[in-house]
Amino acid sequence: LLQADRFGAAAAAFQKLLGQQPGYPPGYLGLGQAMQALGRLAEAEAAFARAIALHPAYAEAYCARANLRRAQGQTEAAAANFRTAIEQNPRLAIAWCGLGNLQAEQHRADEAIAAYLRAIELNPRLAEAHDNLGSLYAELGRTDDALAAARQLIRLSPARAEYWQRFADRLRGVRVAEPDGPLMAEIQRCLGVPGIDVEPLVPAALSLLAIAAPFAALLSATAEPAGDNEAGVLTPAA
Repeated sequence: LLQADRFGAAAAAFQKLLGQQPGYPPGYLGLGQAMQALGRLAEAEAAFARAIALHPAYAEAYCARANLRRAQGQTEAAAANFRTAIEQNPRLAIAWCGLGNLQAEQHRADEAIAAYLRAIELNPRLAEAHDNLGSLYAELGRTDDALAAARQLIRLSPARAEYWQRFADRLRGVRVAEPDGPLMAEIQRCLGVPGIDVEPLVPAALSLLAIAAPFAALLSATAEPAGDNEAGVLTPAA
């Protein structure tokens, strides 16, 4: 339900679940996530606090509370909660990614990069970490690294049009568009992803570069698209 953006229905489902299982920490975590999405921040705070009270080592709940603090502009409290999440579970990739997001906002680029890389090491399919790392690389002028991150996003979720958009945006600084130039090489790398019909996905990205025509021959790979890779969120039991 949360993944479908049906936050009101999700909140109701979690409340029903907790009425039956009032000592279930994941239920409070899910309820807090839904309440935060609905803008009901006090209720989100209470739900996360209840999850932690029931399970003091619940890393995911500290991570969720950190994201709430970050959204409220409470930087130090957010950092403390991310670090507590990592202390409780050093292998929780979303906590490392969240800490990286916070550090990037604070212009602590080296620390943010290290946090994103740790998140990716722990969960190579965590798209948010690849995406935000690539954005940071782009801001730092590290074009090759930014392109590599954008390429990895496409390989993880070839059907996500916005990832092709990232790729196109980061190629704007590449000026050579000859068939054997570096731009062509980048396009070929991305379109070399097996198992994906790229034709409906690429034109919008290429049009941004005004180079669609030279690459028309590349838009012919067909197969079933790979599944999405986003980190899941808790949903109530059926």
